[in-house]
Amino acid sequence: MKNNLRILWIVFIFFCAMEPIVLAQKEIKAPPTNPSNNKQIHVVDHGWHTGIVIAIDDLSKGQLPQHQDFPKAKYLEVGWGDEDIYRAANDITPGMALSAVFWPTDAVLHVVGFRNQVEKFFANSTIVQLTLSQKQFDQLIEFLETSYETSDSQISIPLGKGIYGISRFYRATGTYSIARTCNTWTAEGLQKAGLAVDPRQVLMSEDVMKQVHPLGLVLQERE
Repeated sequence: MKNNLRILWIVFIFFCAMEPIVLAQKEIKAPPTNPSNNKQIHVVDHGWHTGIVIAIDDLSKGQLPQHQDFPKAKYLEVGWGDEDIYRAANDITPGMALSAVFWPTDAVLHVVGFRNQVEKFFANSTIVQLTLSQKQFDQLIEFLETSYETSDSQISIPLGKGIYGISRFYRATGTYSIARTCNTWTAEGLQKAGLAVDPRQVLMSEDVMKQVHPLGLVLQERE
């Protein structure tokens, strides 16, 4: 486990070294408050990876049909990332890490269904709650739906059990690279929802959280 964490730190140090080259600094401002906003989502920072949490009850009929794979869940956390590293969990190799940095690789979605309060389920993570209008929420859900790769019959492609809780992996659209990381994907989804988030400024999880902090309510911070 320590070796795996060391590998990840090496990769992230490389990312940090590259960040001044590939990212431009730009002030991000929160949008004006809109009384019609009525859906709450959560952005969760696990330390190196971010995910988006939605409430299943907020989905309209026909939206995100994959939620039916989690019949007892109240919430879904959706994350996107490199297939080999994501699915390896505690068995990450140096080759996987280097491949994820230097070459575009296949991507997967990791979807977790849970019932507990978001802060309790992710007790060791930073969580920011964001309020969206119905239109913004629908745009976010459309982004999540199009992140699932589907078969010729338009059915999502499950890849097996996930890494924590009641979770599953699915084949995802797009490829993972240094130019499009798991955190870039999170920022793209928030931008798709009409929030003032710029994916071009995102590499690490902290880059996402720095932009969403002014936009919502910080429920808890990682220690």
